[in-house]
Amino acid sequence: MYDGFAQYYDAVMGAPTARLERLAEFVADYGPTGGRALELGCGTGLLLEHLQPDFECSGLDSSPSMLEIAGRRCPAASLYLADMTNFRIGEAFDVIYSLFDTLNHVSPVERWGDVFRLAAEHLRVGGLLVFDVNTRTRLADLSRAEPWSLEVDGARVVLDVTQADSSTDIFEFHIEVSPPGEREPFSEVVPELAVGLEEIEARLHPWFSVLARVDEAGRPAGEISGHVYYACRRR
Repeated sequence: MYDGFAQYYDAVMGAPTARLERLAEFVADYGPTGGRALELGCGTGLLLEHLQPDFECSGLDSSPSMLEIAGRRCPAASLYLADMTNFRIGEAFDVIYSLFDTLNHVSPVERWGDVFRLAAEHLRVGGLLVFDVNTRTRLADLSRAEPWSLEVDGARVVLDVTQADSSTDIFEFHIEVSPPGEREPFSEVVPELAVGLEEIEARLHPWFSVLARVDEAGRPAGEISGHVYYACRRR
């Protein structure tokens, strides 16, 4: 996923300021404020880069192209080519996090339990798990919006979100890139799964206690919230 799109990813996603602020708040509120951190779905290393002063950082991603960029950005980080639903690192961490709605890419929903179980296995007891999700509300809003485009290094990137089928909870992010010059355009479809908050918490329950569930403004979040951040304690 995102292999062809990797070189444009940072420009399209924008600065990770809001996510970094929420992660920093959760770490400050629930600790630890240092130690070892692992990012699931680290992409190009945008977040790893900012955590490095305080944590010994590791990251995993299933895209070789994204990891290549992350390696250049964060040469001190330990990086792993792996699927977040099936990985074994053999080390224990103080904080594990997964942002940029990476968890929504996991389907079917039963595999979310695999992610939480593996996070628990790689966290020290009392360790912190932080993640964010797009809710059905957010994904439905995006699917009703007009496609948008952006110029990146001479290339035109177009993003359009659709609901795969009205009877499913799968939404598809259609990415089309028209590179400059004579190069061939390419496209990619990235699915996101909408999962209710009750179901998320039921799948967390065997290993984690929920410490916080907030929206983008830091208010208590519910199903009508667009984007939700979780902080969870490993039991």
